[in-house]
Amino acid sequence: MSPEMAAMVQAMRQWLAQAGLPPSQVAEMVFDAIRQEKFYILTHPTTKQGVQLRMEDILQERMPTDIFQAGSETAIPVERWLTGLPVRRVPARQEIGQ
Repeated sequence: MSPEMAAMVQAMRQWLAQAGLPPSQVAEMVFDAIRQEKFYILTHPTTKQGVQLRMEDILQERMPTDIFQAGSETAIPVERWLTGLPVRRVPARQEIGQ
């Protein structure tokens, strides 16, 4: 892995630890989906945009669209994508032991 990619992966891990959903909330969503017999569980409203774009790329037999690419007519601004994600209030490591 290149140093740039390693830095990006590390930044994403840090962001997810701060902005990700608490495991208890994800578990509740999973149990609700099981009760409702749902197969897919989209934990964030903005995820649907990415899934839709990915499926359109597949059906059009084109390379995957970079949803963060500036200047792309299909680009989703990072700020808009991230604002749909709930802010995590408790660091992940504190919750694991509970």
